[in-house]
Amino acid sequence: IDSAIKNALLMKTSCLESVLYSQRGNPKCTSINVAPSYSAQSGELVGIELKLSTGTPADDMTDFCNVGLDASLKTKNKCMDQNPRKTREILNHPVDSSQFAHEVMDRVCIAQNIKPFKSTNRFRCFRPASACTYHAFCDDFGPMSISSIAAFIKQLDHELSSFPSCKVVLCAEQGRRALTNAVFLLGAYMILRMELGAEEVARRFEWLGASSVEAFRDASFSTPDFGLTLHDCWRGLERGRAIGWVRAPSEGEQWGMLDVEQHAHYGDALNGDAHVVVPGKLVAFRGPQDLACGDFSDAGGRREFSAGYYAGVLAELGVTDVVRLPPPRG
Repeated sequence: IDSAIKNALLMKTSCLESVLYSQRGNPKCTSINVAPSYSAQSGELVGIELKLSTGTPADDMTDFCNVGLDASLKTKNKCMDQNPRKTREILNHPVDSSQFAHEVMDRVCIAQNIKPFKSTNRFRCFRPASACTYHAFCDDFGPMSISSIAAFIKQLDHELSSFPSCKVVLCAEQGRRALTNAVFLLGAYMILRMELGAEEVARRFEWLGASSVEAFRDASFSTPDFGLTLHDCWRGLERGRAIGWVRAPSEGEQWGMLDVEQHAHYGDALNGDAHVVVPGKLVAFRGPQDLACGDFSDAGGRREFSAGYYAGVLAELGVTDVVRLPPPRG
């Protein structure tokens, strides 16, 4: 076990380090298997997979970590770090910026492009349900709506409470945009559930390179003339929390001044695409059309709504005055 710990430290594999250190004095590990990983294109050694079998029938039998080789290991450079820092990371020494796993708060990690793994009694693979999926209009990809944020917070709370001895690993899908949305949701959790400030949230993601994420853009296919950064979004949530517009509730309570279920219903493009921007003050919605067939039409593969349909929705939301921005549609 001590030899395995030393090797893991030399390879800067905090994931394996944490597993083995938890067993010192009462080791349960019965075998350690090492398997090389080769590039399909060049045949070059690019990583090492370490598997630990506990030998305890009642437990999940295997913990594993896929370790990427950095340049010093590939070239057999002997100048390895003999004193790795004791950080909160699972894995913070990837092959390149596309593969990593990092613990950003107690028991919650974010990962991308790691080898798929089965949840064990130490680590849970967390992939949020479809409620946290962004539905694009054009080339936009986020940020997530407040109803998606609420769904994510509920799901993460459930994971943490259901598996109190596990670290929960949020596994982001491939690509910068998927990672940006995953980082945004974790930051939203920190702001609304943990009540951290936007500056502290940004500090917890300083290890993530700027090129790994992407600024949000407008809902068009044109070249955007502005970008909305993660920090911008987190500051908006922090401000909304401070003035009582939105907050993570206790059991059965409302999310501040927002009715999240109503927001999700009318925010759906099939139900009106209407959004409360400022609670009790401002609602934004798609311009209506003159429709001969009733309240809505699905002609052309897109649902359009009549002014009469919106009249009922706006009355329910307490709207008294309407300002039309786009030209009439009909």
